Amino acid sequence: MAIDTKRMIAEKLFEILEHKKIDHVTVKYLVEYCHISRQTFYYHFQDIMDVLEWGLQQALEHDLERTLAAEFPREAIGIFVGQTLRRREAVQMLLNSQRRTEFERMLLDGMRTFLRELFRRKNPNPQLPVADVEMMLDFYVCGIAGLLMLHCGRQDVSEEVLVDQIYRLLSGEMQRCLVGEADLQRGT
Repeated sequence: MAIDTKRMIAEKLFEILEHKKIDHVTVKYLVEYCHISRQTFYYHFQDIMDVLEWGLQQALEHDLERTLAAEFPREAIGIFVGQTLRRREAVQMLLNSQRRTEFERMLLDGMRTFLRELFRRKNPNPQLPVADVEMMLDFYVCGIAGLLMLHCGRQDVSEEVLVDQIYRLLSGEMQRCLVGEADLQRGT
């Protein structure tokens, strides 16, 4: 019951964020929107940003499980990109708010946790030094999050095209075309 209430509060917040900046969302507004008491809200959360952070974590955990169950890498990328684009209005409201920095930190932290766990489950015994794994995570977290935030602001984005482009970036296909296969093999 408690987890259902938490989930409902988070879902309602994301609904609100599709048409209202988080700067203008108060606990009073959210509890009225949810038809719950303030006491119920404060039993589960400290404040609005706590709801946002919990909701993001839950969404990423759900996406991780779906991604791991995907049969093909392109399908896994599509799950993540699709979920983000479906919430593009909320993402834009958060990016255009005074809480942008907090939201970006939450998004980057959540994506880092997501990618670290994905990497750990897909590759339990990496042949890379820990410092290289951390650098790779930094690169992918910033790159993917940056692309998603940028493309959430565009109305003409094709989900299918974006998924394909991210897949080709991650697979190295674009790099091979840009640099040339021979240069990649020589390391130049």
